[in-house]
Amino acid sequence: MNAYALRKLMSVQSNQTPREGSTDLENLPKGSAASNAVKMQVKLESISGGEVLDVATESGGFIDTLMKALKDYNCFVGVDISKKDLESAEKRFRGKPVKPMEMNAESLEFSDDSFDTVCMAYSLHHLERISNVLAEMHRVLKPGGTLIIQEEFCDGKQTEAQKTNILQHAWSAQIDSLMGETHKTTFTRHTIE
Repeated sequence: MNAYALRKLMSVQSNQTPREGSTDLENLPKGSAASNAVKMQVKLESISGGEVLDVATESGGFIDTLMKALKDYNCFVGVDISKKDLESAEKRFRGKPVKPMEMNAESLEFSDDSFDTVCMAYSLHHLERISNVLAEMHRVLKPGGTLIIQEEFCDGKQTEAQKTNILQHAWSAQIDSLMGETHKTTFTRHTIE
């Protein structure tokens, strides 16, 4: 499991639908404690998600994680520019309170202050104009809402699995960049924070 940065700006206070299922901290993969996964799980369990926007959702993997981890939530909207990934998300969440939408994260088609929680997982390094996307995420986040950014970082104490993943990621980023895709190498923790 990769280390990630989770920044809870302010929590939302409300009564929302209980989450589907729960995660069992004892069943996390071996080495997760060294990656801060347990601390992050506990932090996520304290958040009432409300209306959640997942930016760069791909096939909805982070939505799936949040459905299990958040204290509660009402619904999710997942936006991405890949029609193929959104079709996978639509199949994955059929019958669940998830709405996948094709949209550019640099110009979100939502009103200001639309979501209680806005999140993004493992996508900062794929963005060409990070500051534009973060500004849009902030614009659609309600005052007092929660912003969650999950991103791997390349420095600091890392498990062996994380070190291997960083090397694999650097290789993938180099290939994607040669093919004209925006894919930066893994950021330092300082850059993310």
